[in-house]
Amino acid sequence: MLGVSGVLGVLGVLGLLGVLLLVRTRGRVLRVRVVGWSMQPAIEPGDEVLARRVPPESLAVGDLVVLAGPHLAPELRIALAEGRPAPPGSVVWDPPNGSARRSSPLIVKRIAAVGGPRASGADGEHPPPAHLLLLGDNPEYSVDSRHYGSVPADRILGRVVRHLGSGRADPGAAGGGPGFGG
Repeated sequence: MLGVSGVLGVLGVLGLLGVLLLVRTRGRVLRVRVVGWSMQPAIEPGDEVLARRVPPESLAVGDLVVLAGPHLAPELRIALAEGRPAPPGSVVWDPPNGSARRSSPLIVKRIAAVGGPRASGADGEHPPPAHLLLLGDNPEYSVDSRHYGSVPADRILGRVVRHLGSGRADPGAAGGGPGFGG
């Protein structure tokens, strides 16, 4: 039987292991609050999801993913509002100053097609190698590959592994609304 010092020693070791586990996973798991209606009904505005960093080659059709979205020029927002396709040059994945990943909004989308040797997708659509076609579940409110084309697989920050719960708060209060961002 363990004495008090033995129990404290075991608890100390378990605590240290817990801290090491947190340090090991830090940077590999993202917690994201969804804003916007593009992923309804699977994910509602205000819901949170956990995404785990994974190698691009492990991504598959149907996966929900988190990525740093593109920078949308004002003319794209106008075109989308008018129901027109994206004008050339209106979507920029990596601005010249290299700040895209730090300043881009995070978006959640579903993989519709995978390019390259593992090519798969609906309706025979296959993006180029190392690219994905991404769609929102609610096309009426989603800005996705239908607007900006295929997405480099290395833009994916993580695959959604858990739906943490429902925010079901007023989407307007959370900064949501129809359009880009979900």
